[in-house]
Amino acid sequence: MAASSPHAGGETAGEPRWQSVAAVGMLTSMVTEQLEHTRTQLTLMEQARPSRRDARILDDETVSETLRVYGQMADDYRDLFAEQARRWQRPDLTAPERVQVGAYAELVAQQRAALADLLALTREIAPHTIEKVMATSDAELGLQALLGPRFRAPNTDCGRGAG
Repeated sequence: MAASSPHAGGETAGEPRWQSVAAVGMLTSMVTEQLEHTRTQLTLMEQARPSRRDARILDDETVSETLRVYGQMADDYRDLFAEQARRWQRPDLTAPERVQVGAYAELVAQQRAALADLLALTREIAPHTIEKVMATSDAELGLQALLGPRFRAPNTDCGRGAG
């Protein structure tokens, strides 16, 4: 697994090596940094939201890589980071440990929500990449400009190939 997961030694297969509660500070710091990065990426992707009049246009590769990388990160946060928080929530924790574990669990929940928002936005952007715009007929692009981005032609090939 990637060094950014709670696995010790960067393992790639088998059961994860769950961390002791002594690692909560280190993992909290890691999640905090990744949450900041995800929020920054979400802000950047907002610039390409199709409903914006001044929307930036991304390419297929950027969209597919964003879905791949952040999709894997979302899986890791569900399967590893959230599970680590659940494993730490035990009745024998000291009061300071309970506070630290609670803060970690809240950060993991925030990161999972930010990742879900980023992935949803990226899926929304996917049909509007430069490659897809270039493949759209001039007639359909004109109608979209007149009627707004929600316009979809009933037949995307606009009569090409008929007859």
